[in-house]
Amino acid sequence: MDRILLVDDELYILKALERLLRRAGFHVLTADSAEQALQLLAVTPCQVVISDYRMPETNGGELLNKIHQHYPNIVCMILSGYADFNAVIALLNGGIAFRFLQKPWDDAQLVTEVENAFNKYRLNRSDQIRTQFLISSPEPLLELNTLGEVIRSNFAAQQLLQLSAVELNGVQLTQLFSDLVNQTLDDFLKHKLPHLVASRKTQEYEFFIQKDDVDFKLIRIQLFDELPPLVSSTVNLPSVLNQTQLIQEIDNLLYAEDTFAVVSLQIRDFNLMADIIGIHEAEGLFEHVADSLLTGIEHYGKLAYLANEQFVIVFPNLTSEPDLHEQILRLVQRVDGRQLIKGKMIQLGFTVAYAIAPDDGLSGKAILNNVLLTSRLNSKGRVDFFMRYSASLTANRKRHLQLSEALYHAIEREELTVVFQPKWDIATKQIIGAEVLMRWHSKEFGQISPAVFIPIAEQDGQIIELGNWVLKRSAQFLALWQKQGLNILPLAVNMSVLQLGKLDFIDETLALLKRQDITPALLQLEITESAIMDDLESNSKKLTLLKNAGFSLAIDDFGTGYSSLAYLTRLPVDTLKIDRSLITDLDGNLSTQTMLQNIIRMAHDLEQKVVVEGVETAEQLAILEKLACDQAQGFLLSKPLDEVDYLALLAANSKTLTREITDEF
Repeated sequence: MDRILLVDDELYILKALERLLRRAGFHVLTADSAEQALQLLAVTPCQVVISDYRMPETNGGELLNKIHQHYPNIVCMILSGYADFNAVIALLNGGIAFRFLQKPWDDAQLVTEVENAFNKYRLNRSDQIRTQFLISSPEPLLELNTLGEVIRSNFAAQQLLQLSAVELNGVQLTQLFSDLVNQTLDDFLKHKLPHLVASRKTQEYEFFIQKDDVDFKLIRIQLFDELPPLVSSTVNLPSVLNQTQLIQEIDNLLYAEDTFAVVSLQIRDFNLMADIIGIHEAEGLFEHVADSLLTGIEHYGKLAYLANEQFVIVFPNLTSEPDLHEQILRLVQRVDGRQLIKGKMIQLGFTVAYAIAPDDGLSGKAILNNVLLTSRLNSKGRVDFFMRYSASLTANRKRHLQLSEALYHAIEREELTVVFQPKWDIATKQIIGAEVLMRWHSKEFGQISPAVFIPIAEQDGQIIELGNWVLKRSAQFLALWQKQGLNILPLAVNMSVLQLGKLDFIDETLALLKRQDITPALLQLEITESAIMDDLESNSKKLTLLKNAGFSLAIDDFGTGYSSLAYLTRLPVDTLKIDRSLITDLDGNLSTQTMLQNIIRMAHDLEQKVVVEGVETAEQLAILEKLACDQAQGFLLSKPLDEVDYLALLAANSKTLTREITDEF
């Protein structure tokens, strides 16, 4: 919802402005002081602020500086007498104020300027989203202006076109692609064409509009029909198939009704490797890899080499998928690992993808297309993971992009809510706090599970904004409950490693709590074990800073992947949260009980508490109590609750405790 906040200490001006802007269709909030304005912004998102300059205690310039510091996306304007213009110049020059509006105002002009301010906000927001797409998307993307000139490009596009950012930026698309004319490009950018095909250096490329804004568009680019060009003539590989021969070989096997596999092995980080050893040496390395692969598949396979450092192997007479995995592993091991080239050590690694015919395609072109699509989707995966094509991959990728785009707007569209998962002290049977969980009800897609949108946010970059939003909402609830005189219990909030990596994260979080008059001790920050281990030394230092600032810290999903627990002595954490996967067989497996008992004992030796997630049976809870576990959460005790139900549960739990104490005495 678009909101504008009006700030002026003269109430008759506030009322006049409010009437004018409400009639113009805007949702209006008002504040008669800078302090009240900041309090409103702390709980209600606004896109535009108009403030008077001359106000008691805190003037408009000081207010706008604070807004710019804490809410940099808000578009701010000053509405004041002309005598104040010189004082406002620094705000205008510094980008803190968007416009200076003079009193007395012209109604029509003021409405126009407010519309311009909202347009400015939307343009800034769109630019942020495009930037995030360019940074995080594995797809090749170009950002074009309305003239078809490349403004920015991501690494995937630079690699696909074999051009640097400097060579791409400022160049019109018609200059890059020989058969593309201005009229065709203009029709495409105006959506008169669903997609565009153009040629460059004998290769055809296909273009799709990924994101469409008024002045800029994100264009996804791919090789036409997903098929790569023929091998470069500068690479001497006469014994391997080219693209045409490869498709013919696959078609022949399909005609013979054989069961066979088509496998892609793409060398990773070619540009980096070429920078280290030189392009000619890199091409020589391709020949070495091809020779090794040819020797490895001798008598039972065919090898093709395509552009973009990609080999494709056809395995006829396939007996089983496990056998195929063994053959791939043997091939990769022949050439994978460290290689000494001209006295320089490089690390060879491959992205591996495959399809099995006839299940995964009914023509040579379709099967090759499916294998290369799978290879792109697996490009960021583990080097030891072999991904098979699935018909759902394309549909899943499309939905991922749609959800990712919608997720960028979820906060401003007010589609997010939080719920509270109570945490119980096992010994006293009392609630000792809650974990704050995010829920997303998209206006476009309906209710989306956190298991779906959280991984998307982590991959595409929205997790920082979402994490900050949850922190802000948690602080707001704590402040509200404190003002209502309720018994405040700590809230636990998940923190991503990307948030932790921001230089100003601690300062911004402390400033947020200060504005709400909340102490850091009321917030426990949870970070997953795997995220910490990605860079243990650096993350340990950052966690120490948070600990010293007064926050309680917890390791989430503990026990899901690390056999050595010595790292715990290096981390300033207060709590270990045992992942639910570790207790699924707790009531029937003595080994699980012994393992959990050892973890609890070790944590207690380090003066850390232990929380077990996902407790669903009375038997599990009884065993946890016997093992001296400190806290539990799960559906047995309570499902995640909205604010009203959570406060009701707290009140009922408090009455139970009071009654028990009264009965005892």
